[in-house]
Amino acid sequence: FKSKSENIKIVNSKQMDIQDLFNTSSLMITDYSSVSMDFLYLNKPVIYFQFDNDIVREKQYKKGYYNYDFGYNYKDYKKVISKTIEYIDNKFKLEGRKYNEWRKNAK
Repeated sequence: FKSKSENIKIVNSKQMDIQDLFNTSSLMITDYSSVSMDFLYLNKPVIYFQFDNDIVREKQYKKGYYNYDFGYNYKDYKKVISKTIEYIDNKFKLEGRKYNEWRKNAK
């Protein structure tokens, strides 16, 4: 991955500890990673970009125990960009009943 923006840092596990990455990040965009639950527990927003969900479900993994309903889930990258801009404009504030219910049950 590459980025021309100084606001986007692409790092690997050799460059930064995952805990430091979580603490210094404002938003997570992921595909199927369950570490998103750790990020949500820190009260930070998650966007799931599952553009290949149909293929993944058909050829790799059947729907399991993990539910991706705690973040916004998109197949279209334009919607991911739009939601990211919305989070930036709202200072990365979590919104919605889903987050509140999850946080309440996670304690």
